[in-house]
Amino acid sequence: MSLPQLTQYTTEQIHCNGCENVCLITKMKFASDKVFYTGNKCEKIWTNQGENVVKGSNHYNYKQTLLLSFIRPKLNTNKITIGIPRALNMYENFPFWSELLYNCGINVVLSRPSTYKQYEKGIGTVMSDNICFPAKLVHGHIFDLMQMKVDRIFFPFVVYEIRDADSVSNSFNCPIVSGYSEVIKSAINTNKYNIPLDAPVINLDNEKLLKRACWQYIKQFDIDKKTFNNAFNDAVNTFTEFKNKLKQNCIHIYENAIKENRTIILVAGRPYHTDPLIQHKLTDMISDFGVDVISEDIIRNEDYDLFSDLNTVSQWTYTNRIMRAAQFVASNG
Repeated sequence: MSLPQLTQYTTEQIHCNGCENVCLITKMKFASDKVFYTGNKCEKIWTNQGENVVKGSNHYNYKQTLLLSFIRPKLNTNKITIGIPRALNMYENFPFWSELLYNCGINVVLSRPSTYKQYEKGIGTVMSDNICFPAKLVHGHIFDLMQMKVDRIFFPFVVYEIRDADSVSNSFNCPIVSGYSEVIKSAINTNKYNIPLDAPVINLDNEKLLKRACWQYIKQFDIDKKTFNNAFNDAVNTFTEFKNKLKQNCIHIYENAIKENRTIILVAGRPYHTDPLIQHKLTDMISDFGVDVISEDIIRNEDYDLFSDLNTVSQWTYTNRIMRAAQFVASNG
């Protein structure tokens, strides 16, 4: 007795090269010529969803694209080139630093996207096995910039981020984000390669102090004060516009999802979760199922009185934003 067509199939194994996971895919072809794939951790390359699937909007991809738009072409090969690691709070602040340095006549280079191979370049200099993975990634990005032969590496010691809600007590970075440039100085001797690592102390929450600290750093490159003032004002305005665009894109996705009765998920995280390697492309997996994805960017400059009845100090910028995002979801669910 012959088996029905449904149970007659052949198998073929394929390595997917769509990302660093290199999944081993099993392709099952049935007698009816239908094909089914299994073994993949996502369905970006090999999918069973058919040709008519509608993917959801992914705000994280928009954010990544917007950040990369601030990578500027080289001004002049004779100009100094400053490298910035694509890590930690640079996923929040890179637009400000890129505009400031570029408009002062300085070439700006961003390290290349995170990969496991890049991570392995710096793993030997990681000083604590218990440190978070985003911090461990920094080491690889520093080595990447040195391989790109930049003149200097810029990785500021940012104590305060911008406070984007009046009800919170402070706007501290976590100690790792704030001070990891000092860890890098102890772990990697960039001067051995004649590449200084610059880590000026920065307060982004006070524009007067921010401007003073930026000038103290910039003036060593023989930049005149007028050029600096214009560049600083442009950087502040660009930074504000960047954050507004992030918020407006989330609002646009959210309102369309409500109008079309689509499922929407707010994936709340810290700025460096924009890095596909850190978030393991989770947001792509969600949007591949036809679900729209937004982030905590939707509540920027929106205030929720979360802590008035609690005996706590709301002092961590990224955590405060995540808490306010949770309140937004609870209020609009």
